[in-house]
Amino acid sequence: MELSDIFSFNNLYSAYKKCRLSKQHKGEVIRFEIDLAKNLITINKQIINKTYKLGNYKVFKIFNLKKD
Repeated sequence: MELSDIFSFNNLYSAYKKCRLSKQHKGEVIRFEIDLAKNLITINKQIINKTYKLGNYKVFKIFNLKKD
Protein backbone atom coordinates (compact mmCIF):
# COMPACT_ATOMS: atom_id res chain seq x y z
CA MET A 1 0.00 0.00 0.00
CA GLU A 2 1.30 3.44 -0.98
CA LEU A 3 1.22 6.67 1.03
CA SER A 4 -1.01 8.14 -1.66
CA ASP A 5 -3.58 5.40 -0.94
CA ILE A 6 -3.48 5.86 2.83
CA PHE A 7 -3.55 9.67 2.67
CA SER A 8 -6.01 10.02 -0.20
CA PHE A 9 -8.25 13.09 -0.38
CA ASN A 10 -11.23 11.04 0.83
CA ASN A 11 -9.31 9.66 3.84
CA LEU A 12 -8.02 13.12 4.75
CA TYR A 13 -11.54 14.53 4.44
CA SER A 14 -12.92 11.79 6.71
CA ALA A 15 -10.18 12.48 9.26
CA TYR A 16 -10.91 16.20 9.05
CA LYS A 17 -14.62 15.63 9.78
CA LYS A 18 -13.75 13.57 12.87
CA CYS A 19 -11.25 16.16 14.10
CA ARG A 20 -13.62 19.10 13.79
CA LEU A 21 -16.30 17.61 16.04
CA SER A 22 -16.88 20.00 18.94
CA LYS A 23 -14.23 22.35 17.50
CA GLN A 24 -16.14 23.83 14.55
CA HIS A 25 -16.47 27.25 16.19
CA LYS A 26 -12.74 27.76 16.79
CA GLY A 27 -10.99 30.35 14.66
CA GLU A 28 -8.30 28.06 13.30
CA VAL A 29 -10.92 25.52 12.21
CA ILE A 30 -12.99 28.19 10.47
CA ARG A 31 -9.89 29.55 8.68
CA PHE A 32 -8.94 26.01 7.58
CA GLU A 33 -12.47 25.43 6.24
CA ILE A 34 -12.44 28.56 4.08
CA ASP A 35 -10.09 26.78 1.62
CA LEU A 36 -10.82 23.23 2.78
CA ALA A 37 -10.19 21.44 -0.53
CA LYS A 38 -6.99 23.39 -1.18
CA ASN A 39 -5.73 22.73 2.36
CA LEU A 40 -6.44 18.99 2.16
CA ILE A 41 -4.71 18.76 -1.23
CA THR A 42 -1.71 20.64 0.17
CA ILE A 43 -1.50 18.29 3.16
CA ASN A 44 -1.78 15.31 0.83
CA LYS A 45 1.09 16.57 -1.35
CA GLN A 46 3.26 17.35 1.67
CA ILE A 47 2.74 13.86 3.12
CA ILE A 48 3.47 12.17 -0.22
CA ASN A 49 6.61 14.32 -0.72
CA LYS A 50 7.61 13.76 2.93
CA THR A 51 7.75 17.50 3.60
CA TYR A 52 4.82 17.67 6.06
CA LYS A 53 5.83 19.10 9.44
CA LEU A 54 3.89 18.76 12.65
CA GLY A 55 3.07 21.89 14.61
CA ASN A 56 4.13 22.51 18.19
CA TYR A 57 2.51 20.53 20.94
CA LYS A 58 0.35 22.34 23.49
CA VAL A 59 1.57 21.64 27.00
CA PHE A 60 -0.87 21.67 29.88
CA LYS A 61 -1.03 20.31 33.40
CA ILE A 62 -3.74 18.10 34.81
CA PHE A 63 -4.39 18.30 38.52
CA ASN A 64 -6.21 15.46 40.23
CA LEU A 65 -8.08 16.44 43.35
CA LYS A 66 -7.82 14.04 46.26
CA LYS A 67 -11.04 12.75 47.77
CA ASP A 68 -11.51 13.35 51.49
